[in-house]
Amino acid sequence: MVTRTVDLRSDTVTKPCTAMRAAMAKAEVDDDVLGNDPTALRLEAEMARITGKEAALFVPSGTMGNLISVLVHCDTRGSEVGILCSAALLAVQNNAAKLENDHKNAKTLAVGLNEIKGLKVNVATVETNIIYVHLEESSCLTAEKLYKKLQQHGVVVVMLGGPYSIRIVIHHQISESDVQYTISCFKQVLNADVHKRKRKRNHRRHPV
Repeated sequence: MVTRTVDLRSDTVTKPCTAMRAAMAKAEVDDDVLGNDPTALRLEAEMARITGKEAALFVPSGTMGNLISVLVHCDTRGSEVGILCSAALLAVQNNAAKLENDHKNAKTLAVGLNEIKGLKVNVATVETNIIYVHLEESSCLTAEKLYKKLQQHGVVVVMLGGPYSIRIVIHHQISESDVQYTISCFKQVLNADVHKRKRKRNHRRHPV
């Protein structure tokens, strides 16, 4: 029975904290089309200050952000976006500082996984929060089997295109304890794989 979940699929799986939900509930809102939403104006002013730009514009999705080059030639869109802006403002002011710890946890996890027999991680390339883990091709495990076995322990990862690779992404809701738990789960799964391979070799040498 799974009693703990460590979601390492992406840094987009994070959930709003209590403070963020409260900020959204209490956000001042007005019509942003008319340029009157105070929370949107505060967020845009803060982002312009942080990035050293003359101005900033809030957009609620990456897709919309990618279309900015086209949309700047159109009339502005959006209305009472203060609820969304309040969450973004809180994230900028409170969560950005946690990135350094995310990178530290990622490095710790990368080192720990690389020490497990049957796994390969290029630790030197882990400079942010993303880790690519590769299984030895001699393993009885594939990425799909590893994914399913880790899921039984509550550890969720993402399979890549190849049969022996997975991706892990650390975010601010993954604690140091989660990292150590994840390493222990990988060890359990990989140790079981090593024992399985030994049994197969012994069976071939001494068939019944």
